[in-house]
Amino acid sequence: MRPAVYPAPVPRDRRGEGMRSVKVWRNWSALLVVTGLVVLSCRYVDIPVALFFDGLLRWSGRWRHYTSHIPDALTGVVFIGTALSWLGYYVMRRRGRSHAAGFLQLVGTCLPASLLVKEGLKFVFSRTNTRAWLAHRAPYGFHWFQGGGLYGAFPSGHMVVFSAVGTALWMYYGRFRPLYLGALGALALALVATDYHFVSDVLAGGYVGVMVALASRRFLAQPGRDRH
Repeated sequence: MRPAVYPAPVPRDRRGEGMRSVKVWRNWSALLVVTGLVVLSCRYVDIPVALFFDGLLRWSGRWRHYTSHIPDALTGVVFIGTALSWLGYYVMRRRGRSHAAGFLQLVGTCLPASLLVKEGLKFVFSRTNTRAWLAHRAPYGFHWFQGGGLYGAFPSGHMVVFSAVGTALWMYYGRFRPLYLGALGALALALVATDYHFVSDVLAGGYVGVMVALASRRFLAQPGRDRH
């Protein structure tokens, strides 16, 4: 009777390489899908949707006045959120609550990172501000490396920042994922409906925010860093 022959075990490093290849393929696939959606939105969706909501806003002068004077406090929110996150991280770490500490550490990292990334991308793409285009103060499109208030719409900074936080919540507190998706969807709709952004700005901002959170988590998980 011949002894049973079993296949040789796959070395761990080879399995690791396979997992990394899958992740790389997923990342590139997601980038291609989002890029395609952004291109299609720029070509067919952005202008009709902006004109539609502009017409709705014109029906109520008071509502248009209020929505056009909403202060942009995103930078302040990021600074305060970063400070509170790191303070909470050290408190949770001393109390031995590693899960909450890990979440706060990730938020405290991805908040300033998302702010820096969105500012850099806004300068590179220099996309026309929706309201500037509607008021005929700036031509529609991308004006590479121009910068400035009239050319700083792409990607949406609010979507970058809050999508990064939403991704951190998704990873650490997955029980409430429908709530996070609903909140981000409501934010995206509000940004488009008030003519703060084109649809493509919001799509790109959401994707960038997710990537910032994933990159921040990978950075924090590097050897030699605390894991919580």
